[in-house]
Amino acid sequence: MKRFLIFRRAGAGVFLLSACAAGATVTGLEAIAAPGGSIFLRWEDVTDSETGFLVERKSGDGAFETVITTPPDNTAYTDTGLLPDTAYTYRVQALVTGDPQASEVSATTLSQWSVPKAEPAMTFTGSDSYSFGFQGGGATYTVEESSDLDTWSPTGSPVYLEESESFELSKSLSAGNRFFRVSTRAYERPTTIGLSEPFQTPPEPDGEVWDVTQFGASPSNISPTNDDAVGIKVAISVAQPGDIIFIPAGTYTLRQELQIPTGLTLRGAGKDQTILVTEGINRAVYVGPRANNIRIEDFAITYLGSTEELAFGVYVGSSRTGLNSYRILIDNLRIEKFSIHGVSLRDSNHVLVQNCEILNATNLGGGGRGYGIALNYPTNNNNWIRHNTIGPVIRHAILVQYFSHNNLIEHNLAVDNSEDAYDLHGEDEYANELRYNTASGGDRDGFGVGNTGSTHDRSGPNNWIHHNTVENAAVSGIEVIQGSDVVYIDENTFSGCRYGIRVHDIGGDHIYIRGNTVQDNNTGISVTSSRWVWMLDNRIEDNTSYGVEIFNDVDDLVDQGNIFSGNAVDYRP
Repeated sequence: MKRFLIFRRAGAGVFLLSACAAGATVTGLEAIAAPGGSIFLRWEDVTDSETGFLVERKSGDGAFETVITTPPDNTAYTDTGLLPDTAYTYRVQALVTGDPQASEVSATTLSQWSVPKAEPAMTFTGSDSYSFGFQGGGATYTVEESSDLDTWSPTGSPVYLEESESFELSKSLSAGNRFFRVSTRAYERPTTIGLSEPFQTPPEPDGEVWDVTQFGASPSNISPTNDDAVGIKVAISVAQPGDIIFIPAGTYTLRQELQIPTGLTLRGAGKDQTILVTEGINRAVYVGPRANNIRIEDFAITYLGSTEELAFGVYVGSSRTGLNSYRILIDNLRIEKFSIHGVSLRDSNHVLVQNCEILNATNLGGGGRGYGIALNYPTNNNNWIRHNTIGPVIRHAILVQYFSHNNLIEHNLAVDNSEDAYDLHGEDEYANELRYNTASGGDRDGFGVGNTGSTHDRSGPNNWIHHNTVENAAVSGIEVIQGSDVVYIDENTFSGCRYGIRVHDIGGDHIYIRGNTVQDNNTGISVTSSRWVWMLDNRIEDNTSYGVEIFNDVDDLVDQGNIFSGNAVDYRP
């Protein structure tokens, strides 16, 4: 008789329904598709008497065949040389006396990887000028020009283009020949990282505009007992979906939270003109379970007291109910003087948070305090966080945790945070994409993958961190810890840190470090306690101690195409 251990689904090719019979000596069996026609297996060892682990594999309805017998105490294996886009089932059992039962799991390998090719075109735009361009394809492109086909010079820095983006170079006509060429680089990865479905935004409001000053809210009333929330809530109560609740310029006192129902827009005159000051409440703005098609925009939230009364600026959703809020826009807010989260997204999807300033938290301690934007819980997915400035006086700028997945975090600026600016918090968050973000200064790391605090440990697989910039973080540009496996770290720039890239503290398996620029740090790249590490095509320059340090407990390292210059020592002996 079989019983089942149910785990998360972690992106394409990963099925974590692990069947195990009563008395199984292997639990938590997971299979994760990885680049190079491979599947990464990991499991938990629940016995101390095995002589090894038997790993078997079958395809389709075929019989199981032995792949390997691992040494005792081994809890991971990578199966290689597999066919693309093919389903495999694995069986793993501990070799012990008696009649041990095996656990099974299935996964599908990644599809055949291909690097998109640019298809450039040249257009004459006048009698003395022309343009050269091409459409992007989710790759990094380097454009070079030449007058003789022998000597080539780049026209600029490499550029990453999504399929929706294009490149165009305008030039003036000159005497002689002019040639262009485009090279393309795209590292293999699962294609289901980041937003996994077309993003949905709430519609533009087309109804009535309700001015809250017509319902009793008044920026001129400074009475200590005044509560402008009363007038605002009356306006909300008479509005219909598609209507706008407008708060004119001025300073308003909120002694009750504002709950925004489906279909409404809450709009101020601008984040520097409409100021909501809270008194004695936990949340300023609340969007409840299943609420949708809501816009929250153009005002500021703050608290002027001396205690920590305001916990959340904007709170969307509920805690682990699965009753998602969706199609929410949070735009152009300034949020400060809160103790827990500036913006808290829980059980929500298709929430766009953009153009906000979040700073000056009242508590930077542990236990979830002082976060700019937090994304929580398993049904939290397909949210988009972009163009926000977070800090100073913030613990984590943007934090993702508790199985939250398939979110896109891009073009944000984190300033002088007290902990990891962009934090995958060690609660199995997976398949999130973090790109084009900047972290400047701060007391810890620019990016953190995994966490040692409280109940935290490793992050989930298939998080992709690419084309970001970290400058002058006190510890690391990026840190990977606690066995956070299958992490893609591609084409970032890390400078002015103690470590540019650091993998340690139980490290991780299947760490892909590719195409990064790591410069002006103490140590460029440091890896320990890890296996299956790909270190490819990185520029490692002007680091004052070591360009790279790889410790003896790192196995199966692929070190290719890296360029070294100006380091005190390229490789630590």
